[in-house]
Amino acid sequence: MTTIAPQAALAPTGDRLGTMPRQFVRFAVIGVANTGLFLVFYLLFRTVVTATMANLVATVLTTVIGTVVNGKVTFGVRGLITVWQHAKGMSLTVLGFVITTVAVNMVSGGVGELVALTVASGVAGGVRFLLLRYWVFEPQRA
Repeated sequence: MTTIAPQAALAPTGDRLGTMPRQFVRFAVIGVANTGLFLVFYLLFRTVVTATMANLVATVLTTVIGTVVNGKVTFGVRGLITVWQHAKGMSLTVLGFVITTVAVNMVSGGVGELVALTVASGVAGGVRFLLLRYWVFEPQRA
């Protein structure tokens, strides 16, 4: 995979979790790549199914892919990502949808709606990062 991020930012550290800033950089790079992949999936599926179905399929696929890649690259998980971790990751996608939906419904269209959606997406991303770090891929307690 080609990326513009420096290799040091993408490589897991000796510590399973690494430092939070390095993890956040890896999370952000993966998020941008995953968003691009979502658009590709959406456009491919949109040629054969409804917009809603294309959105659903692209969302599920990229959530699974994002959970695996973040688990391995961002949080240093070794071995397989469990079904339970995937379920938690999917629940975070639902939470993000709720956050953005509430935000866009608090304003009445136009530029305000786009600003609300942008801010809410940032909030949802931050919440996702923290919950992936501390809940989905929680560090082992010694």
